[in-house]
Amino acid sequence: MGYLCRPVSTLVGFYLCFLPFVLSANVHSFNNNLVSSNSVIDFSKVYNGVNITDLKKTIFNTSLNFTDEVFKFLKSSDDLTPTQSVGSACIAQLWALIDEENWDLLSQMTDAWSKFPYSGLLKASRSDFGDYDQCFAIKRHTTDAGKILGKQCTYGFIIPDISQPNSSAMIEQAWRLSYCAPHLCSAYDIGNITQLPIFNDIVCSHQESREDLDAGAIVSITIFAIFGVLIILSTLYDSFVYKSDSLLANKFILTAFSIRANGKSLLSYVKKSNEQILCFHGLKFISMWWILAGHNGVSWQFYSNYDAAAAAKWQESYSAFYLMTAHLAVDTFFFISGFLLSYLYFKNSISKKSFGTQAMAVPMMVLHRYLRLTPSVLMTYLFYTFILPYIGDAPFYQYEAKTLTDPCKEYWFSIFTYIQNYYNKDNLCLTTLWYVSADMQLFLVSPLIIIPVALLNSRSYKTAMAALFSVNVIFVVLPILTKLVWRDYDPNFDEFDAHARLTDYFIGVMMGLFIRQNKETPFKLSKNLNSLLWILTIAVMFACTFVTQVINIECGYVAKALTYSITRPAWCLGLCWITYSSFKGHGGLIHKLLSNRIMQLGGKLTFCIYLVHGPLISYFTLNVRTRRMFTDLHMFYDWAGHMVLSLVFATIWALSFEFPMVTVEKYIFGGKKKTEKPKPKEASAIQ
Repeated sequence: MGYLCRPVSTLVGFYLCFLPFVLSANVHSFNNNLVSSNSVIDFSKVYNGVNITDLKKTIFNTSLNFTDEVFKFLKSSDDLTPTQSVGSACIAQLWALIDEENWDLLSQMTDAWSKFPYSGLLKASRSDFGDYDQCFAIKRHTTDAGKILGKQCTYGFIIPDISQPNSSAMIEQAWRLSYCAPHLCSAYDIGNITQLPIFNDIVCSHQESREDLDAGAIVSITIFAIFGVLIILSTLYDSFVYKSDSLLANKFILTAFSIRANGKSLLSYVKKSNEQILCFHGLKFISMWWILAGHNGVSWQFYSNYDAAAAAKWQESYSAFYLMTAHLAVDTFFFISGFLLSYLYFKNSISKKSFGTQAMAVPMMVLHRYLRLTPSVLMTYLFYTFILPYIGDAPFYQYEAKTLTDPCKEYWFSIFTYIQNYYNKDNLCLTTLWYVSADMQLFLVSPLIIIPVALLNSRSYKTAMAALFSVNVIFVVLPILTKLVWRDYDPNFDEFDAHARLTDYFIGVMMGLFIRQNKETPFKLSKNLNSLLWILTIAVMFACTFVTQVINIECGYVAKALTYSITRPAWCLGLCWITYSSFKGHGGLIHKLLSNRIMQLGGKLTFCIYLVHGPLISYFTLNVRTRRMFTDLHMFYDWAGHMVLSLVFATIWALSFEFPMVTVEKYIFGGKKKTEKPKPKEASAIQ
C-alpha cells in the first residue's frame, strides 16, 4: 500500500490550493470530462477560521466515513457559528439517523458512499458511482424528522489530481466520486459536516426527485396508444372480416396496420428475380451489423472502466480496424440508395420524356419520399425525446437523458426538414439521424443530374455514361478540396455532411443506369476472370478498411483527408462488381449468402434497425451503474445483445409504422383495390 498512499497523501495536502477549481466543477458523463457549472457555489466563506493543517489531516485520516463525520458534527453542533451553520432540516434528519431505530439507515448511507482510495486507483477510470441502488432505496418515516430519503449525488465530490501540470488538467483528470446523504442535506451542509470543501449537488436524485410526465410525454404516449388501437382493429378486421367484406372498393386500406398482412409482407421470400437486386438485402443487413458494432464500440468510451486506458488504446490499435472503419458501411447505403434511384427511374417511361415533363414530376417524387421516411422517423423522435427520459433509473440517467434530448426539442424543425447535419451539426438530435438527412439531401439534388443524364441517354447511352463518369470525377475531387481548404469545418472527420458522400451516391447512380441498360446483356467473362475479379474486389475492400485505420493512427490531417476521399470511391467500385456479378448469376456462394431468406428478412428491417439502435444503445449506456471490464469479448456480448434487441424493436417499428405507410401512401395517391398486401418498395437504401 505504500506506493499508493504516498501519492494520495501528497494529493490531499494540496486540496485547498486548488479549491476554486473544485468548487466550479460540474460533471458531464458522456464526454467523461468536467465542465464548468453555470452556478458556482462559493464555499470560501464557510471555512473562515478553520485551521488548514487540521483540515488536510481530516481529509486524509477520515477516509470520508460519513457515519464518523455525522457523530463528530453532532457532538460539536452546539458550537456552530452562523457562518458555519447547517440547515435545521438536515440537522433534524441527522439526529434521527443516530437514533437506535434508524441506525441501519445511516449505515446504508455510509456504505453507499464511494470509497477513496479504491482498488485500482491509478489504473481504473477516475470515477465511481458508489452504490446508487442502495442509496436510492432508502426511505423511512421517522417520529422526529418525518420522512427520510436517501439522496445519491453522482460525482458529488471531486478530488483534483495535483500531479498534473496546470489547473485545467488537474480538474479534467480529477477523481469524480459519489456520496449518499439524507435528502434535506445540501452539498453545503455536507461540506460543513465533514469539514471538506469538495462537495456539490449538481447531479442528485432520490425517490421523489423525478419529474412528472410533461405534455410532450403525455402526447407521445397517446399517439403510441392510438397506433396500438389501430393495429388491433386492423388485425381483427383482416383476420375475420376482410375476405367477406364486399361493400368497400378500397377495403385494403383497412388492413394497412394489420400485423397479419404486414407480417406476410415482411416474411415473403424471393428465391430468384430478373428485376430485383437480391444481393442488396445481404449488403444492407451485414452493413447494419457493422454500423451497430461500430456504435457499440464507441459507446465504451463513456463507461467507467477497470482499465481506463484500455478502450483508448484499443481504438488506436491496428487490430481495431474492423470496427473503427465501420463508416464504410454507411458508404454502402449511400451507394445502394443512388443505385436504386437510377435503376428504378430509368425503368419508368418518364425518363424518356421531355425535360419539362420530368421536371414537373420531381415534386411528387419528393413528396412520396418524404411520406415514406417521416412517419418512422417521427415515432423514433417521439420515443427518444419524450419517453426515453422517463423509463430509466441510474446515477446519470435523468441528467444525461435531458442533455441528449434537449437538442431534439430545440432543433425539431431541422429534423423533419432533414437539414440537421448542416444546421445543427455540432449539436445533433439522435446522432444517427444524420444519415437520413444526408440521404434526403442527395435525393433532392439528384434530379439536377438524373434528368440531364436521362435526356442524354435517350440519344446515346455512351454519352450519358461519359457524363456520369465526369460528374463522379468531380465528386471525388470535391471533398478533397473542401477538407484541405476548410480544415476547421470537420476536423474530426465525422463527415455528417452530404457533399462528402456525393461520390458514393452517384457511383451508385451510374451503376444503376449500367445495370438497367445491360439487364439482358449476357455475362461474357470467363469463370477464371470472374473469380480473379472477386478476389481483387475483396482485397481492395479489405485494404480500404486496414489502410484507413493505419492512416488514422500514424498520419496527420492531410493524409487522412486524402485517404477518406479516395477509399470511398474504391469501396464503391468494389460494390459495383459485387452487384453486377451477383445480378448476372455469377456471385456463387457470396450471392447465396447475401440473398438467402434470413438476409431478405433482415434487409427489409434495416431502416428500422438503423432508427432504433441508437436509442437502445443510449438506454443501455445510461443505465450502467458500475465499472466495466473492457475486452473484445465483452464488446461482442454487448453487440450481440444490442443486435437482438434492435431486431425485436425494428420488427415492431416496421409492422407498426413503416409497412403501413406503404398502403396508406398508395391509398392517398389513388390506390386501387388490391387482393393482397402490397410490398414496400425499395425507395431508399436503408429501407
